[in-house]
Amino acid sequence: MGAIVILVYLAVAVSSAVLITGTVRARRREAPGPVYDRAHDLLEAAFLAGGPGRVADTVISVMYADGRLAIGGPGVISVRQPVARGPVEEELLRLCALSPHGGLHWLRRELMRSPAVQAIGDQLAGRGLMVRPDALRFWRGLARTQIGLCAIGAFLAILISFGSVADSGPPLILTIAPALFAGFLVGGTCAGAGKRRLTAAGQRALATYRRDSGVGERHRRHARSLGHPAAVPLAVVVALTGAAALTDDPLLRAHLLEAQKVPAASGSPTDSGSYGSSGPSDSGLSLIHISEPTRHSLSSYDAFCLEKK
Repeated sequence: MGAIVILVYLAVAVSSAVLITGTVRARRREAPGPVYDRAHDLLEAAFLAGGPGRVADTVISVMYADGRLAIGGPGVISVRQPVARGPVEEELLRLCALSPHGGLHWLRRELMRSPAVQAIGDQLAGRGLMVRPDALRFWRGLARTQIGLCAIGAFLAILISFGSVADSGPPLILTIAPALFAGFLVGGTCAGAGKRRLTAAGQRALATYRRDSGVGERHRRHARSLGHPAAVPLAVVVALTGAAALTDDPLLRAHLLEAQKVPAASGSPTDSGSYGSSGPSDSGLSLIHISEPTRHSLSSYDAFCLEKK
């Protein structure tokens, strides 16, 4: 029995050490050049805040706000002005031309999976602001394996303990319980770390962009203390806080939230370069007022929202 206990502790210690080291190194893998913790434009900030889906929502909101797109019921997009101001908008217009019915849920799903949107994630990863999905996939799988093996070990130890009640000494399950608990804890922590795509530099870049755009936490608290919400352009609200924050544009909010209910992973590619959600969920609420001019035109915010590449 003593040999089994020693083997369990040794196996958990070695597995946990390898798992922690690999996960930390994968997350801290340095970019080829200097890391600049700045988002270049609104689409990069949207990717940091909510992944490809947030980028798709942002582009749709930009083109809807300045009148280039119209959204009617039930969730049908029509192009009013086929003018694109960047590769992602070009891709959206191309998808609109391919879609026979202009369904928002289909356009959003295809846009977030498009090379133009995925390239934003590649650029952020290349600058050290995000971790590539394939960099953590192995270690996340290893963490889940460790959790599963610890669960199997606990089950077998309970069976052995019941079968050896007549033996002197504490039951096996009580003897190895600390090791199994540590294995569960390390595995769960590393599996959770494998889901997070933002690096420390990416978190700083997103926080800086939010502060500069007027959507920072301090700004929101100050606005609430004054008894009125802050005036922020529609596209910035969607990019940095999600579609659920569009309380002053219930039509767009309802259509985007409805489109988000469609599983984006259904039929999606599973190659190593495909990015999933990288940031907070779109379901977070933040009451922010959209200034009236931005409902119809974003001309004064073009340079701010979509810098030309």
